[in-house]
Amino acid sequence: MVLDDIDLTRELKQVTNYSLGLRFPLSTDTALQIGFFTDNSNGVIDFDIPYQRVEAIDTRGISVAYETKLMGYPLTLGLYAKQGDGKVRYADVRYVEAITGVSLYPENDSNDVQSGEKSSVVIFASMDF
Repeated sequence: MVLDDIDLTRELKQVTNYSLGLRFPLSTDTALQIGFFTDNSNGVIDFDIPYQRVEAIDTRGISVAYETKLMGYPLTLGLYAKQGDGKVRYADVRYVEAITGVSLYPENDSNDVQSGEKSSVVIFASMDF
């Protein structure tokens, strides 16, 4: 087997994501922002691709931020968190087996697809100069 014979490309689908944000002024220089959003996966699990690794996990999230000024410049401090579940295909583990000819992982009836969860929290700071 030649490495060039193995297709590692990904096919992506079109998705629509939604967001809604609200801004509440607290003073002339400060405000609180709250947002809700979706982060839908554009990954496609395709059993015709033999060594595919893809996550098809849709998430939903919330964001909170505080706007103020620091030395006259706009400063935003905030965080967002998102969580979701879906399916994950990890068939790329078969790639090593194809190259070495050694069975490293047990065969399964799911085409290397398992349920998966994803969650993340991001803290951010942004300043305009």
